[in-house]
Amino acid sequence: MKKIIIFSVLAFIFLSCKNEVSDLQSTQSNLSDKIGIYHNKALELYFENNTLNGSNALNYESVKTQIIDLLVKSDSTTFKRSEIASLELKSKSISLKSNVRFGVKSNLQSVKAEVTDNFQNIINYLNQNGEISDELSLKLFAINDSVKNENANRDEILSLVNQLKNGKWSDQDTKYVKAFVQVYNSSYSYWTNEASSVKSGVKGYRVSQKMKESSVVILADGAGALYGLIAGPVWSIIEGAIFSVIADNQD
Repeated sequence: MKKIIIFSVLAFIFLSCKNEVSDLQSTQSNLSDKIGIYHNKALELYFENNTLNGSNALNYESVKTQIIDLLVKSDSTTFKRSEIASLELKSKSISLKSNVRFGVKSNLQSVKAEVTDNFQNIINYLNQNGEISDELSLKLFAINDSVKNENANRDEILSLVNQLKNGKWSDQDTKYVKAFVQVYNSSYSYWTNEASSVKSGVKGYRVSQKMKESSVVILADGAGALYGLIAGPVWSIIEGAIFSVIADNQD
């Protein structure tokens, strides 16, 4: 009888763990086609709940905490705190943080330098760890170089990004292309069409015309999405929003 009870308890624990893993995988799968939509939702939630911009105190950890709290509060079915905690642990196990730097930025040039350096480090990491191919790396580097180019405009860079959809990629590359293109297009829409209306309604929020007119913040969104996708779609949404908020936080 004692053995039967022990076996029943172990079976219950096993099934519970299996169901949790299954639920997490289901959530991740369902979000793959909606990363861009939720990316913009995360930005809207953040800026609606933060009235001031340009604070030196703004940092990765504080922004991350706020975005996670806001997403969980707005949609606890899609963004489950226990699942996010698991993804965060997975993210921390990846030795990429040492190559990503966030600092105080005094002008657009310093923002551009930080964003493009981080994007380059992320591409290198993904390629060196077998997450993306050499071919995709070169395409992403070309996009990064275009953002650095003073003469390139947003529409030209957007065209380069959307051309990625025409490539014959492996399943692994396709996963990253899909997320990057989604977030880049959603971010383009947010920062060029929606940002002014959202921010104009937020008392105390300083709109930076230079930031609206540049592709730097948009690239930051895409960089965060690629970075977070290592841990899955949910974390891709979170990281994309974090990178965006920090890049926009220009003094």
